[in-house]
Amino acid sequence: MANSCGGIKVPKEMWDPMRSMIEESMRLNQRGLKLFADEGTFVELKIKSGATKPVLVRADGCITYEHYEEFGIRAEKYGPPRFASEDIESWGYYETVRRPTLRHPFGKVKEWRVRVWADGRLGEAR
Repeated sequence: MANSCGGIKVPKEMWDPMRSMIEESMRLNQRGLKLFADEGTFVELKIKSGATKPVLVRADGCITYEHYEEFGIRAEKYGPPRFASEDIESWGYYETVRRPTLRHPFGKVKEWRVRVWADGRLGEAR
């Protein structure tokens, strides 16, 4: 299964640093690395339209499944990606940060934190 890509590929410039970060987070767990190579791991990608997509990506950079959020979080609806490789903007995560206002002094919002941009740049720099 790891030899053929049934979905789309992560852009090469983005995949090299992305793969090393994913493998580093597994901390040489051999079972985890084997599952990453065979089945994949879930990551969140931001698309140029502004949507975030939870996807399953394998160690060869192939995105095989996308979680279809319109069916709800409990629906467990997955299928082939409905976007192209050119549509990927960044890989990252949401972080809750404080944004106090006069009306809501303890207000919090979720912000997208970029790990890797599609062109290979790291971090928040645009």
